[in-house]
Amino acid sequence: MRLLEWAYTRRDFQVYRTLFTEDYRFYFDVNDSAGNQYRQQPWIRDYELESAQHLFEGGSATEPPASSIDLTENSLFVSDTGDTLDQTTHRLVSTSVVLNIRAGGQSIQVQGNVDYFVVLYGAAKIPADILSRVSETDWFIYGWVDRTLPGGSGLVADAMRTMLAQSRASPAVAPDATQTLSITASWGAVKAGYR
Repeated sequence: MRLLEWAYTRRDFQVYRTLFTEDYRFYFDVNDSAGNQYRQQPWIRDYELESAQHLFEGGSATEPPASSIDLTENSLFVSDTGDTLDQTTHRLVSTSVVLNIRAGGQSIQVQGNVDYFVVLYGAAKIPADILSRVSETDWFIYGWVDRTLPGGSGLVADAMRTMLAQSRASPAVAPDATQTLSITASWGAVKAGYR
């Protein structure tokens, strides 16, 4: 988890891509409409990496890349996964997060809780493209549950895209060099917006 925090803050895609198993899934908050298109077709490792690379390095079709990212994961609470998996190789790590992203003339804030389901190397499905970069003592994320939906209700879903579209369409609202458009969103909305 600390390596995820490090990679996000430094926008290091090469390190970030080594953190996830082949069968990784991201789970949007059930009320977050940003995840609607991923209810039947889950968010997989390829989507995670595509979104992160756009955020860290190149931007997406609609969003500029981040110029800075601050991610703080507060106290990490490690517990059983609550299922029948071997608890010596599978763990649940829960934490609260504060994420601040600056990209172009916008500031995006994410706050809330996340659950990471992690697995030790020997029990993990390691992607072939990272085998040479990992070791037998490494843990990998195979599940990520987002609980960062602001206000606990589901309007944030498309709020990020809608606000940005409106600010770009209306010169009176669009930020100039001295203004920053501030947006509060779920982490899922940020991921989907950068995919």
